[in-house]
Amino acid sequence: MAYYMTCETKKGIYEPIDIQTTNLFMRTSKNRKGCSLEEIDHFTMQFADLDELKEYLLSYDLLSLNNYGRELSTRNLFKGEYKKVPYGFLFNHNKKFIDDPWTLIFQVYDRVMSHHDYQFLRSLAEHYRKFYDCADVVYELNQYAKMSATDGVLNKGMFIRDENNDTPLLRMLKELAFEHDKRNYGKITYHDTIQYRNLHDLAAFYEHYYNNKAKDALTSDPMLYRGMSEIEVLPDFRGLVYEVADEFATDPEYLIRNYYVIKKEKEREAEELARKIAEQAKGRKLKKGSIFPGQMSFFDFNDDDDNK
Repeated sequence: MAYYMTCETKKGIYEPIDIQTTNLFMRTSKNRKGCSLEEIDHFTMQFADLDELKEYLLSYDLLSLNNYGRELSTRNLFKGEYKKVPYGFLFNHNKKFIDDPWTLIFQVYDRVMSHHDYQFLRSLAEHYRKFYDCADVVYELNQYAKMSATDGVLNKGMFIRDENNDTPLLRMLKELAFEHDKRNYGKITYHDTIQYRNLHDLAAFYEHYYNNKAKDALTSDPMLYRGMSEIEVLPDFRGLVYEVADEFATDPEYLIRNYYVIKKEKEREAEELARKIAEQAKGRKLKKGSIFPGQMSFFDFNDDDDNK
């Protein structure tokens, strides 16, 4: 299927932008017309944001100043009409999701199972309600999401394991991201081959939700991610719970299935480190502007001798 980066020059009129003429475009498909979705993503992921992308297109005269403020989008040509790919472009900070789908799976799983974001779960299940690849699990996941939101706790159905030892949410995410074979007796064989359109959609959906619906939650809880796809360890020692990236990279499925065990272990390690730092910090005082007033910060203390 051919995809195009387009500009809406007039209402309902979409003009293709020939990004193939730029030095950042890399042809990897055999498409004679347009581009593959991967090629467009590879192109846009070299930019930090939409403004940087537009500036680059201006430098190649592929975008006029008159159209600078108009919508750019990825679309595929279907029966003579450009159909929009939902949720916009992927940029540089999304690249880790495409390079390693398990990074995306972990963040989506963590948002639901650790942060109990029921609204996100409902939006996710509703979005994929008509997707064939996960049709066998998305209905029950939608029901669990509704009951979780009503009861204020994760429904016990969210913890039921299938023949692959996957929870419903993990099963849905794996079915979306990877090629797989389903057997009559229930067990699923997953392959390393990526279902790219689904992976793109999941990354774009997460970006869209995060930017438009999760900002208020982020400002109220320092334990949540602060910046799309980035984990920021704040001076609060509890943030060390999230320093599990190395273990996750080596065995992502193990981390997800044993998330709470690993989390508790990291909490104990963090508390022990905080206790040692607090002991070393006796007789010292915090710098001005400490992020957590009244709470010991790892990097915000000075020796008394420094201020003499």
